[in-house]
Amino acid sequence: MHISVLLFCTTQQIYLIEFHNPTNLHKAFEFIYKEVSKWSHSSLIWIFNEQIICIVNDSIPVNLLNNISNRFEDILIGISEKTDRTTQEGIREKYEQAQFGLKVGRYKGQKINEWKDLGYDKYLYAVQQNEILQTSALDFLKPLIEHDEKFNSELILTLSVYLDNFFSLKKSAEELFIHKNTVKYRIDKIKELYKDRNLEEPESYLLFSSSLKLYMILEKK
Repeated sequence: MHISVLLFCTTQQIYLIEFHNPTNLHKAFEFIYKEVSKWSHSSLIWIFNEQIICIVNDSIPVNLLNNISNRFEDILIGISEKTDRTTQEGIREKYEQAQFGLKVGRYKGQKINEWKDLGYDKYLYAVQQNEILQTSALDFLKPLIEHDEKFNSELILTLSVYLDNFFSLKKSAEELFIHKNTVKYRIDKIKELYKDRNLEEPESYLLFSSSLKLYMILEKK
């Protein structure tokens, strides 16, 4: 179960905080209310629909943000870009950026995920917003998805790690905690499923890498 916590900054940024443990919601509210109020007396903080909403006039200082994130082991924070757009459309866009930050945080296992620091992952945001591109990416991975579901083979995870390690069987095996020959066997199986693709060709590498990252983000949402 995920509990989302929204820190909503009307003039600057949106901070979205999530907990796996729902009992941390009220603990977080008490702690955040105390710490943020000390930093800014004009801040507004309340709980609504299992969310903490905090309206402030500026970005939360890094040391305070780290203090909040270190307080709870199961916390994830997604942070939007910093702008002065306060229209309904601008607010919705920043909320979606923060939400996407949470998704990236879930599959990467990192607590704080700010839009400006997401790097390549932020470009997957555009794909995620486009149903046609999203469907195309998932269809491309269909042979791997079906094989994993049928044989519990973990081809998707193996290929993702293999590409992240730039085709190194040794490094991939170490990260997956399996024998190098097991990685080779799985990669050979993937090559059988995609006989018309060369994983080491730049276009294929980017296509597989982008589709896999998007798939993992969608699976962790």
